[in-house]
Amino acid sequence: MDVEVVQEGEHWNVTWEGPVVPVVNVEIEWSIAEEHFHREVLLPILKETTYIYTHTDGYIHWLSSAGDFDDVKKAESNWVIQRAVWIALVWGVIGFCLRREAQKGMPQLHIPMWASLVMWVLFSALIQGPAMFSEHIPGRFFDALGSYWLLARAGSFDGFFDPLSQWPDGVDYTALDSYLFFGWGLLGIPPLWAYKLWMILGSGLSAWAAQVWSEELGAKAPWSWLAGLGFAFSGLMSKVVLEGHIYLLMLPWLPLCGLFWWRANKRGGKIKDALLAALFFFLCLMTSAYVGLSCVLLILGIWVGQRGWRRSTPLWALSVFPLLLFYVYVFYEAPSQAQTRSLASTVLGSNNLFALLGASPEIERHGHAQSAAFLPSVLGLALIAPALLSRRSGNRVLWGTALVSLVFSMGPVLTLGFQNSLMFLPFMWIRSIFPQLGFPVRLSMTFFLLSSIVASLVLTKWVQKNRWTGLFLLVAFAEVLFWVKLPFQSSMQTTVSPLVSKNSKGAYFPLFPQSISVAVGYDPEMSFAAQACLFQAQERRPTPLNCVSIDQSRAVYARLKDEIFQALHFDKDLPEELYQMGYRELIWYPLYFSKSDREWISQELSRRFGSGRTVKDDVWWAESFTLTPPKKTSISASTAPEYLNFYWNSRLASNTQAQYVLEHANKAYSLSKVQTMPFWRAQIPHVEGEVLSVFKGDHKVWSGYLNSNRTELFVSEEKGVVVMSPLSNTPLIPSNLEQVLLWGWGLIFLAGGVLVFRANTVQYENRNI
Repeated sequence: MDVEVVQEGEHWNVTWEGPVVPVVNVEIEWSIAEEHFHREVLLPILKETTYIYTHTDGYIHWLSSAGDFDDVKKAESNWVIQRAVWIALVWGVIGFCLRREAQKGMPQLHIPMWASLVMWVLFSALIQGPAMFSEHIPGRFFDALGSYWLLARAGSFDGFFDPLSQWPDGVDYTALDSYLFFGWGLLGIPPLWAYKLWMILGSGLSAWAAQVWSEELGAKAPWSWLAGLGFAFSGLMSKVVLEGHIYLLMLPWLPLCGLFWWRANKRGGKIKDALLAALFFFLCLMTSAYVGLSCVLLILGIWVGQRGWRRSTPLWALSVFPLLLFYVYVFYEAPSQAQTRSLASTVLGSNNLFALLGASPEIERHGHAQSAAFLPSVLGLALIAPALLSRRSGNRVLWGTALVSLVFSMGPVLTLGFQNSLMFLPFMWIRSIFPQLGFPVRLSMTFFLLSSIVASLVLTKWVQKNRWTGLFLLVAFAEVLFWVKLPFQSSMQTTVSPLVSKNSKGAYFPLFPQSISVAVGYDPEMSFAAQACLFQAQERRPTPLNCVSIDQSRAVYARLKDEIFQALHFDKDLPEELYQMGYRELIWYPLYFSKSDREWISQELSRRFGSGRTVKDDVWWAESFTLTPPKKTSISASTAPEYLNFYWNSRLASNTQAQYVLEHANKAYSLSKVQTMPFWRAQIPHVEGEVLSVFKGDHKVWSGYLNSNRTELFVSEEKGVVVMSPLSNTPLIPSNLEQVLLWGWGLIFLAGGVLVFRANTVQYENRNI
């Protein structure tokens, strides 16, 4: 790997060129006020540019931009202001154009539907970013590897049962979130191609289907393209790509269900329309339960708005009811991979006033790119529907249903950001029935679809009066690129696995570092599980992990891993359970460990099992050891019965930083709270080997062995253990954006209110339009 270091004022620019790897191990030395620091950190590769801030707390922090914490807070505030100003500016221009006298209209263009379909597929391929044309898969977070794993493994399941997962018990994956995506994996397409084809076709077909429905209601190409842009390329869809939940990209069934259900509820509706609506609803349900619920909101909105109870045709859609009952039976009878979500986690998976603006740099870095960004030009055009569309267009039904969808996507509590709750919402009722629904933000699909269709109808009418308004279509395309910014956000995930075990077929235990889940959106256990599942997808060997579970930190694997590290620390036997469960090989990945941990763990494993098989290539460094039946080992003489005691500070309060104090003989070492991590750290002089006891009050919470190669101790209040090489990540900085967000949304609501008022005034003056 080639590294170039250049000083630029107060900042240092470090550029490295090398292979795409899951993490990069960085060692940094720096001095502040004559105090020298040395630190090693493991950084996950999510983007091509990473900013590291060296702080006087002796830690280095991964941030979203150059500078310190105050600089990042200021950048976040500026980002909110810029977003609010752009929305107000675009809506102001729309309002200004609305008040102008009629200009020469645009001649009608005739674009065949097949040409639009080709355009959408090509645009979908281009918008995914450079990763689409590489040997890697697009995406920035661990679930991308999970989706890849499902495509690679689906054809090897026994029905929905995978005997090679969560070895030796296996896992019943019957209650999958997406049966359609699972079926795609059964086609035998190489998983890399299957992954990318699904992404391209999913976004392209979804945009095309939205266009088809808008043209059914009266929109004309190319203005009907607004429906596809606002629906298939919103911030919500970019989040799906970055997260790796790509099964949610295949959504043509949602607009197609709406199209035929609209027909079925109109006067003269046909039985065929109701049956097709029922078919597409079932396909929505097969795509995801969230898509199915979004479709339910769509169906109910149209049925109420069109007064469907007055006609018998819609009743034919009930023919899907037996299939629906079968789906519910299977989903609830099978072991579910979706755990009941707490209220707090559901709120974090909900839409909010921050997420509607998009994913800020800090959210992109740490918060899993949580975004439900709308396209300002598309929503602005939809807001002036009263000026250009008659009641017969159905825009009120569409708008009403869209708003209901938006409210439900906000989850059980309306929040300003991710913590500032404002009021309870109706989703609280749904949550009491379906406690597994942890991501209400996905219910906003219907909002994006219907508001975009209304926008396409508005623009179709408007260009007939003023051809210059057709430029808003170009603005919408530009916003997909520079507002949602998917091509510039996406990164690459390697699908290469280490070849250390290519000649083995038995069960093996992958050894990754211990970890602490430091904040929402950052769970190292999930990242490690995704890597292990990637290896299984390539090597088809039994693994101790459940590759769909979202609660890896409580899995048997996490417990066994912790026990292995404790055994290495105490110089005791590895858990007998490991061998009894059928594991005959242990593979660990030094790439994920700090240098000091790497040295002593390698020594301990080699002492117990002999020299391991090693593979080093451009991506991976792995070592394999053969597990033998457990035998008693003698405890090292260096573990003298002399204790180092840590005492919990009894003054702990909600706003008080806790401290441990380490006392040894006549010396005391302060174990200080790391400023941005939920554990405590102490620099300890080299010792020959000590047994440490950690107390909270008079209660011993942990006792462990401090290896002589370790000069730094991490103690987690949550786990009460020494933590091996925690991946570095700074939790989302409390940016105190409440006031900025309030001012920003105040400006947006003011601009939107003025726009709607003007639209209603123009509608009165031009009521025959």
